[in-house]
Amino acid sequence: AIDSALVINTLAVLQDTMNNNSVYKISSTKGNEELYELEKIYVKVIKHYNGESVIVSQKENAISNDTRLVLSGAKGITESDIVKVQ
Repeated sequence: AIDSALVINTLAVLQDTMNNNSVYKISSTKGNEELYELEKIYVKVIKHYNGESVIVSQKENAISNDTRLVLSGAKGITESDIVKVQ
């Protein structure tokens, strides 16, 4: 639904070889506030404009306005990776 659409930085949107769009959501690992776990969330891109994208998550309530997303360095990472925020 369009009411659940979010505006995010276009850099966060990745596209695979099958033209599926996704973003990587990061959340703190248990016991270490400097390391983050990744979750790949498939999204539908409604519109791109001026470096921003309007998206809707394919999974209900998977992302919200306060969700932290990977903006750079996402190519080649997987959900099993643990990352640091720079």
